[in-house]
Amino acid sequence: VAGKKDPKSATWTAAISAQRKSDHTVATQSAADLLRQDLIFVTDQAAYWCVPHRLLVNDRTIRALYLPLMPDALGGGKENPVQQIDENPNKVIVRSIGYWPGRERVYTERGDKYFNDYTDPGIEPLEPTAEERATWEWFISRSFDQDEDGRLFGPWFLNLLAFRVQCPGEKISKATLIHSPIAGNGKSTWSVFLPRLLLGASNVSEPRHSQVEGQFNDFFAGKQIVHLDEI
Repeated sequence: VAGKKDPKSATWTAAISAQRKSDHTVATQSAADLLRQDLIFVTDQAAYWCVPHRLLVNDRTIRALYLPLMPDALGGGKENPVQQIDENPNKVIVRSIGYWPGRERVYTERGDKYFNDYTDPGIEPLEPTAEERATWEWFISRSFDQDEDGRLFGPWFLNLLAFRVQCPGEKISKATLIHSPIAGNGKSTWSVFLPRLLLGASNVSEPRHSQVEGQFNDFFAGKQIVHLDEI
């Protein structure tokens, strides 16, 4: 009969529509999980902290970063990531950004929640080969065994690095001065290269002279070791 609907066709269309909505719900949930993992709302800044990029971001930046990753909206276009994270009842909200090595990702201090910007380097001990051990012992001897002061300082400095790895959240109220009358004998290796390997590059700072002589000292923030070269 002309104009009569095919019940089978209508059922099939409804099934496709339901499946599409189901797929969209799953995709939207996955996107919401990604946004919740990457974006932390900071109340004292009234903005989101982007965990992968380690900075505060505005709505425009959120759209630039996450709009390409959003699922297609049912009405066309892409789902809005700003709306998605704003309306997410499970998003992480903190008072401010903190830095506390060894603590959990979100920690509480004096009743306020903070997001921990510390990045764990995930150091795993490795058994050295005989050649590696010999090279390490040669480098220690070359660096510290030239005089009595060096022989006293060497073990102390090695213990300092070991303590920093084993107790990352403990404060050390000391500054170490490494001096040598000649260049190229390993000072930067001990104070920059090795700490970066042990603690992670994001936890070690090497500010320029202009920064050290400037009026701000933010290069100390969020760092376990700060190397000031050729003071």
